Amino acid sequence: MTRPALITLAALWAGCAWSGHDGARLLPADRSAAVTYVALGDSTVEGVGASSPRLNYVSLVHARLRAVYPNARVTNLGVGGATSAHVLLRQLDRGIELSPHLVTLSIGPNDITTAVPVTSYERNLETVFGRLGSVTTAVVVANLIPDLTVTPRFSRSRKRDAVATLTVRFTPRHM
Repeated sequence: MTRPALITLAALWAGCAWSGHDGARLLPADRSAAVTYVALGDSTVEGVGASSPRLNYVSLVHARLRAVYPNARVTNLGVGGATSAHVLLRQLDRGIELSPHLVTLSIGPNDITTAVPVTSYERNLETVFGRLGSVTTAVVVANLIPDLTVTPRFSRSRKRDAVATLTVRFTPRHM
């Protein structure tokens, strides 16, 4: 299992098991609830690069969710090549309309590789998180910027150092 999938699963498990405090976003206590999971993002959400459709992180999280909530359902809105603007303009409203209990968000690498300004990326992220926070009660798990320099596309590329610098600049300092 990939590191992002393990982090997402750990966060999901914490959301399922932690009793929290006032104002905490938690999944329903009723294990028979029809929990709605919405996945937003790029090719990692869509499943590009997974060895099979059953092994992308969205499928793995959904399987874990169904182990706790047998009536859980998933809507995967991820699209290969999606940037933060794409999520904001084409996925977010559709996801919100589903009244999700859980949202995973994976965006950022395409913003870097398509030269989106950091300020635009940050503004888009703030808008996505703000909308999810204000109009849903969903637990939100974000998997944003992996180390792109270890990917086959950049590990031996002359652009490796520039991509490493951009990866650091695009990594949110607070959210």
